[in-house]
Amino acid sequence: MKNQQKPDPRAVSRELYADIIHLPHHEPDPIKHPRMPLYKRAAQFAPFAALRGYDDMVNEEIRVPEVDHKRELGEHEAEILNQKLNRIITLTEAGEHPTVTFTVYEADKRKAGGRY
Repeated sequence: MKNQQKPDPRAVSRELYADIIHLPHHEPDPIKHPRMPLYKRAAQFAPFAALRGYDDMVNEEIRVPEVDHKRELGEHEAEILNQKLNRIITLTEAGEHPTVTFTVYEADKRKAGGRY
């Protein structure tokens, strides 16, 4: 089997449309069919928003995909936290510089909930 090259599609189309390719461009009668102003023409291609506010809602969900609800400490958890805070105070008063990590809840300004 020989390796045959495919014909150039541009050459094929030139052959197909050779009889019309050099004809002048048709211009409609400007009195009967005036050209549409560019701003009106552009309006045809403007995005269409069938559901008002839908894009804002989707963008809000993307912004914070999941919100947490603020957890309240139980008695036992509060006691453990107080013991840890007292330990930090004791170490600081003794001249040490302990490294401390906090988990903080930040409420979301736009919707119920927040994140840690």
